[in-house]
Amino acid sequence: MTLALVTSLFYLTLGLILLLFGLLILRENPRQQLNRVTGIMIMLAGTAPVFAAFGLMLQNLSAVQIDLNWFRKLFLVWEFFFPQMFLFTTLYPRPVDWFRRHRFLRCAIFLPHVVHFGLVMAFSSPQQIQNLLPLHGLTERFGLLVQPLVILVGLFLNLLSLIYQFHANFFALINLLYIVGAN
Repeated sequence: MTLALVTSLFYLTLGLILLLFGLLILRENPRQQLNRVTGIMIMLAGTAPVFAAFGLMLQNLSAVQIDLNWFRKLFLVWEFFFPQMFLFTTLYPRPVDWFRRHRFLRCAIFLPHVVHFGLVMAFSSPQQIQNLLPLHGLTERFGLLVQPLVILVGLFLNLLSLIYQFHANFFALINLLYIVGAN
């Protein structure tokens, strides 16, 4: 038994325990908001070790050539734990008044992670964003008529690629802000 196999089995066991524990809390009383939030939070925490275990197992399969890019992207599902944890702290031990009055904030705290997940799932690099539309072909084909549109679309794609590059390097800071805000 190799160290990678032992590690992956440990991760898998820990993750499955967390997933089952979260499911148990959720099933206890799914109509109560605190149970829903707590159960989903613990299940999201359990997805990280489960995905890590499967990633280690797939990585060590030398006989099979597997593209792990989609798996690495799917691993980001566990990051929804951080806004869920923040939501939990607004409900427990007693609900926060300002958060309860502004219900739209419950959805807004998930927005950075939804955008992050969408960008990572849709694109694999900033260059892929910049090459999304063949802008040079439009200029050659239609000339000066579409030049302003080409410039605007090019600026938008460059801005989107900068956002992708920035968020890929610094998104962990947003998770850190959720941890600090939860305290």
